[in-house]
Amino acid sequence: MAGREGLIDTAVKTSVSGYLQRCLIKNMETLVVQYDFTVRDADGSVVQFYYGEDALDPTKTRYLTNFKFIEKNFEGYVQKYDPQSLASKLNHRAVKDFVTKRKEDKSNIKYDTIMNNFLPGSYLNAISENVTEKLANYSLDSSSINKSTFRSLVGVKYFKSLIHPGECVGVLAGQAVGEPSTQMTLNTFHLAGHSGANVTLGIPRLREILFRGTRRVKTPMMTLTLLRENGEDLTKAEAEKLTRKLQRLKMIELVQGIKVSEVKHLVENGKVLYEGQR
Repeated sequence: MAGREGLIDTAVKTSVSGYLQRCLIKNMETLVVQYDFTVRDADGSVVQFYYGEDALDPTKTRYLTNFKFIEKNFEGYVQKYDPQSLASKLNHRAVKDFVTKRKEDKSNIKYDTIMNNFLPGSYLNAISENVTEKLANYSLDSSSINKSTFRSLVGVKYFKSLIHPGECVGVLAGQAVGEPSTQMTLNTFHLAGHSGANVTLGIPRLREILFRGTRRVKTPMMTLTLLRENGEDLTKAEAEKLTRKLQRLKMIELVQGIKVSEVKHLVENGKVLYEGQR
């Protein structure tokens, strides 16, 4: 019985997941990376200001933050990218001055990002804050390599790793969602254990969110970043304690037992004349 049910389920649900992928690709096929690295629709409306929030092509970022590997192959990278030639063609002083000013200034500029002020395709070292932080914390093992030259090389590698304008990222996103969805456990319903709620997963969950566009989803979820008043992250124990406070608690969960007793009262004009025994 179980084997036959699995075969039938696979045969029926394959068409559902295939149509889901077709709908995704058809609706997102107009999303293309523009020359300012924004992702825009056919009518020019902006979907992302930077593709992936950092304008990088994921296929080229394997060794981008592996600074030890770059240091070991420093000469090879210099010959490949020729950072001095590119540095002379791109503005590289502006980003350096901005970073220096951001360190010294105690006003709101310290919360401003590099890529918010400089287009990565026009300025050298206009890199994401994630790469900037990792590069600042990295210490070179070799004394023969200049720190400034190494930073320029990483900036050039970032520049060479940028997504190409015209890339059809909408179709890629549709394929990326559709491919694992066809291999997904097809009819999955999982009991999470939180308040006894059924969490819908698998193809039913994807259909609920993307396919039908239901106004009221069965299991709405929200991911929240919990912070203290000073901006620091809460510990795991503190976060769990807070979630228990916010969790809905039913009266029936607190009651161990219910006992019903009947008492008769004699009342006249709101005044109790006789009160019976329990």
